[in-house]
Formats: sequence, structure tokens, C-alpha cells
Amino acid sequence: MMKVFVTGATGYVGSAVVRELIGAGHTVSGLCRSEEKAAGLKAAGAETVYGTLDDLDTLGRAAAAADGVIHLAFTNDFSNFEGALDLDLRAVEVMGAALEGSGKPFITTAHANGHTVDQAVLAKAEQGVRASIVSLAPSVHGEGDKGLCAYDDQHRPGEGLRGLHRRRNESLAGGSPSGCGGSVPPGAGIRPGGLAAARRRR
Repeated sequence: MMKVFVTGATGYVGSAVVRELIGAGHTVSGLCRSEEKAAGLKAAGAETVYGTLDDLDTLGRAAAAADGVIHLAFTNDFSNFEGALDLDLRAVEVMGAALEGSGKPFITTAHANGHTVDQAVLAKAEQGVRASIVSLAPSVHGEGDKGLCAYDDQHRPGEGLRGLHRRRNESLAGGSPSGCGGSVPPGAGIRPGGLAAARRRR
């Protein structure tokens, strides 16, 4: 079994990854910003690493201490999106450097248009890191989401696509008149990334 460091561990997708990993018997350390956020991690059985993507020393130490890293955190500051991407790149470079020559897995989620961050992750494959990128659907829905697609295909309030697909435990592929685009339940969205590292070690 492995110890996996997860950034974004308290987020919607990240929390599902944490549950998947712990359920499979692995130890998880999760990055979080506050005691309030830490409570959920501890309740799930994960260890807590306090910090943000700005805390590069913290990220490097946590990555070096783990058997693998799953990077899901992102600063959703759309008023300074380029700045958010730059911060993400620095975080990826620091965690990747901590894993160099180890053969350990480093898993991230894809950015639109093959951003420099993705290129930096894949470059680690040439430096002794088992680097990979998981492409998630444009939206991920399930228990606890915040109203994704709350209208039906005729734009009428109601159960909408979110409720429909949650109730049927289905994924929505492709677009729809409601404007939701492709979406999947969180389990379907994260299992390839969440457990890829662990499966390679079994």
C-alpha cells in the first residue's frame, strides 16, 4: 500500500479521490488551508498538510515524503487567470522536482489547450518520474454539488440534467440544449487518476 499526497483534497473532486484511496487501503495526506477544511479530511481518515499552492516548501516536503502525488488544486481566480496558471506551474515544478529520479507517480488533471503546466508535468517523465495527466469531463456532478444544470433541456426549472443523471447513475456525454456540456459523476471522473498510482504498485 502507498502513502499518497493529494492537493485539492478538500475540493469536490479531491474529496472523492481521498475516499477512493482510503477505501482501497492507502494512506492519504491532503493539502488544506484551514482547521475547518481539515475536519473533513480527518473525518475521512486522511492526514492533514496545512498550506496553499503558494507554500512551495510545504509542497516539496509533502511530495518527497509520499509514494506518489495527485495534484488537483487550482486557484480559481478568474480575474487573474494567467496568474493562477503561473502559480500552478510553480507548484508542479516544485512537486515534480521532489519526485525526480524516484520512479514515483505524479498525476495531474489536464489544462485546456495543452498549457505549459501540462508540458512541465510530462517533461518529468524524462527525469525519473512516472508522470501522467488525466482529462476530466468539462463538468463533474454528484452528491453535494452546487446546482449544476438545474434546468431541463427546455430551460424550465426542475430536476434538470444534474438530478436526472445522478438518479440514474449515468454520465452525460456530449452537449445538450441546457448548456451543460459533457459531464460525469465524480467517481467516473476521478477513478482513473485517483487509483492509477496505487494500481501500478500492487
